[in-house]
Amino acid sequence: MSPGRRLFELVARLLFVGMPVALCSEPSPTHQSREDRVPSSYASSVERLAHRASASFESRRANGSTTFDRALGLLEAAQVSAMTVDAAGQIYLVGVTFDGLPVTPNAFQHDDPAYYGLFYLNGFLLKLDPSGSKVLYGTYLNGLQPMAVKVDPSGNMYVLADHAEPDWKWAYNAVVSYPATITPGAVQPYPGFLITPTLLKIAPSGELVYSTFLGGREAYAHGAFAVDGRGSAVVCGSTADPAYPVSPGAFQDVLHDSWDIFVTRITPDGTGYEASAILGGDGIEYCSGVQMDSDGNIYVLGTTTSRFFPVTPGAYQTTRGAGFSLFAAKLDPSMRRLLWSTYIGGDWDTLAQRTSKYADPLGAESLLLAADGSLAFIAFTQSSDFPVSPDTGPPPTFRSEEGIFGLLDPTGSRLVFSTPLPGVATSVVTLDGKTFHVLGSIGENFYSTLNAAGLDDAWIENGSYIARIDAPSRSVTYAGPLPHPTVTTGFGVAPDGSLILVCPKRDEFLGALPPLIGGIFSLGYGQVVYSLGLATGKQPSITELVNPASLLPSPITPGQVVELRGKGLAPSSTPVFADAADPPFELAGTRLFIDGQPVPLLSVSDTRLFALAPAGGFSTSTVPLSVEAGGTMGDARTVATAAVNPGLFTTSVTGVGQAISANEDGSANSPQSPALKQHRVRLLTTGLGAMGATGPRAVITAEVAGLPAQVTGVLPAAEYSAGHFFVEVVIPAGAPESDFAPVAVAADGVSSQPGVTICIR
Repeated sequence: MSPGRRLFELVARLLFVGMPVALCSEPSPTHQSREDRVPSSYASSVERLAHRASASFESRRANGSTTFDRALGLLEAAQVSAMTVDAAGQIYLVGVTFDGLPVTPNAFQHDDPAYYGLFYLNGFLLKLDPSGSKVLYGTYLNGLQPMAVKVDPSGNMYVLADHAEPDWKWAYNAVVSYPATITPGAVQPYPGFLITPTLLKIAPSGELVYSTFLGGREAYAHGAFAVDGRGSAVVCGSTADPAYPVSPGAFQDVLHDSWDIFVTRITPDGTGYEASAILGGDGIEYCSGVQMDSDGNIYVLGTTTSRFFPVTPGAYQTTRGAGFSLFAAKLDPSMRRLLWSTYIGGDWDTLAQRTSKYADPLGAESLLLAADGSLAFIAFTQSSDFPVSPDTGPPPTFRSEEGIFGLLDPTGSRLVFSTPLPGVATSVVTLDGKTFHVLGSIGENFYSTLNAAGLDDAWIENGSYIARIDAPSRSVTYAGPLPHPTVTTGFGVAPDGSLILVCPKRDEFLGALPPLIGGIFSLGYGQVVYSLGLATGKQPSITELVNPASLLPSPITPGQVVELRGKGLAPSSTPVFADAADPPFELAGTRLFIDGQPVPLLSVSDTRLFALAPAGGFSTSTVPLSVEAGGTMGDARTVATAAVNPGLFTTSVTGVGQAISANEDGSANSPQSPALKQHRVRLLTTGLGAMGATGPRAVITAEVAGLPAQVTGVLPAAEYSAGHFFVEVVIPAGAPESDFAPVAVAADGVSSQPGVTICIR
C-alpha cells in the first residue's frame, strides 16, 4: 500500500469518526405469519441459515425478549464511541461532546476548552451508576478522541484515545484537536506524525495517574488494549517508526515493512515499559484486539497482508490466502517468545472487524478469552471457502461481505468452531466466557437472500440483531430486529447478564421510547443508554415427562434418555443439538435439574427437551424436576422414579410400528431386508436401568412373535448418545414369517411398550 493510500485512510477514518452507523428503525406494526411465506425448501444453504436465524428472531419476539427493559439515561450533544460495565454494574462511557458535559468536582479536567474552529470536538469520560440515573464521575479529555475504555479490578479507569496535531488536521480540513495532557515521566512524551495513540489511567478517586503517547514517531490510529489485575496495561497498534522502543531479547525487534504491529505493556504508573515487541511480516499489519490471561500471556488479533507473517509450526493455517488475512498470535509475558501464531482466512479478504471499514464501531471488542482458554473472535470475510463448522451455514458468496464468529483452540492449532453471521458482526461481549453476544447489522448480501426466501420483512428493514453463541454447545440463536434505533457501538454486558447498548436519540422515535429513569439530560440530540434483557420472557413450564422411545408417560430411571414436553423450555423454537459424545449441562441457555442436580442435555427447543437421567439411581420414590431457560427458573414438578422402564425406538417416532433395528449383516431391518430365523437382530432401547461393569444390573429378556427369544448381549449404541443401548436377540426358529412380527424387551420383568414389530423370513 502506498504512503498516499495510507494517508487517505487516516484522513477518511478521521472524517468518519463519530458518525452513527447501522441504525435500525421501528418494527412494522403488523407481522405476517412465516408459515405463509417461507418456501418448503431452499435452493442454497445461505437461505437455510437465513431461515434459521429469522425463525429464532421470531421465537424471541413472540416471547417479548427483544424489547428494551428501560432507558438508563440520555446524553445531549454527544457521540459515544465506546463503553464498558464493571463488576458492580457501573457504566463507563467515552466519546466526543459538542456542547457541555456533567463534570463532577473530582474531574481532572473541568473545563471545555475555548471554541476553536468549525470542526471542534472534545473527548469525555463518564461513569454512571447501574441505574443510569446518576453521574458518579465526569471529566473532559481535552485534545483527544476516545476509542476504548476499560476498568481494572481496583476501579482504575483506562482510556485509549487518538490525538492529532492541530496544524496537520487543519491542513486536511479535518477535526481540530488540542494538546493532550501528558504526565511527567510518561514513556512517550512526544506525539507522532499525523495521529498518535494516547493512553490515560484515571484513579477511582478521579485523579489522573498517567497519560502517555504511544506508537513512536508514526503510528496508525488507535488499536486495542487490555488491563490486568496489577494495573498494567498492554496496548497494540501499528507503527512505522523504525526506532520504536522494544525490550531486550524481544521476539521481534525491528520493522519488517512500513507498518508492523507494536505490542507494549506499560507499568502501573505509566513511566516505563514492562515489555515491548514488534510483530509483523513483509506486508502491512493492523491490530484489532488484544487480551491477557491470568499468567500474563498476551493474545493479539489483527489483519495482515504479509505472505511471510511469522506463523509457528503446527499452526492452524500456515500460509496466507488471497489479499488480507486474519491472524492470531500468543506471546509470553516477557514478549521474548512467540508461543504460537496462525493465519485465519480463505480465498479472498478476511479482516479483523476494527479495520474493516472507515465507519466501523470504534470501541468495539473483537477478541475475548473463553472460559476454556479458547480465543473467541469476530471478523468479516469475503472468502467463499472460509472454514465454517458443519450445520452453521455457508461462508459468503465470492467477494460479498459477511460476519464471522470463531473459536480458536488455546494452542492456535485448531479452529474448533466457526459460524457465519447474517451481515457484519460489529462487537462481541461475554460475562462468563461461555456465552457470547454479538451485535451485528444485516449486510447487502443477506438483504437479497432474505427477500428471495420471503423471510421476515422487519428483519430486512431494521437491519440489526444480536446473536447469542453458547460456546460449550456450539449453538447460535438470534434476537432481533431490535425495536429501537441502535448504533453499532456502545455494547456491554451487566453482572446480571442484561446487555447495555448505546443508541442515537432520534426525534421520530421518542414516542416509542420507554420512560427515562432519572434521565441525565433533557430530551435533545444525543445518545440514549439502554438496558436490554434477553431472557425468554416467560417461565419454563413442564407439562409432560415421557419415555422418548415409547412416548408413554414415564417415571425416571437411572441412565435413561428422558423427554420433557412443555413451554418456554429454551429461548429458541428451533431445536439445538449437543455433541452426543460429550453432552453439556447447559445448552442454548437451558439447564435441567433432577433432584436439584443439573443433568447432561441432548437437545432443547421451546417445547421439547431431551436429557440423560443420573446413572446412579434414586433413593426416593419421587424427585423434583425443574427447568431453567434464559435465566428464568420454572416451578419444580415432582415425578416418580423407577428402577427400570424399557422402551423400544421405532422408525415412525411414534412408539409403535417398525422397530429401529439392525439385522445380523448390519442392514436395517425392513420388509426389503428382513431378519432370518435363528439369526441375531439388534433392537434400539432405553430405560434398562442402572449399569454394572458387564451391562445392565437388571435381567434382560425378550419375546419375538410371542415366543421367548435368547438375549445374547446388551451393547451401548455407539452412534447414539449415552442412554441408548442395543439389545441383541436371536430370532426363534419357530417364529412365523411376517412383516409385522411383534417384539418386546423386558427388564426385571417390566416389558417395553406393545405394538412394536420387526420383519422375519
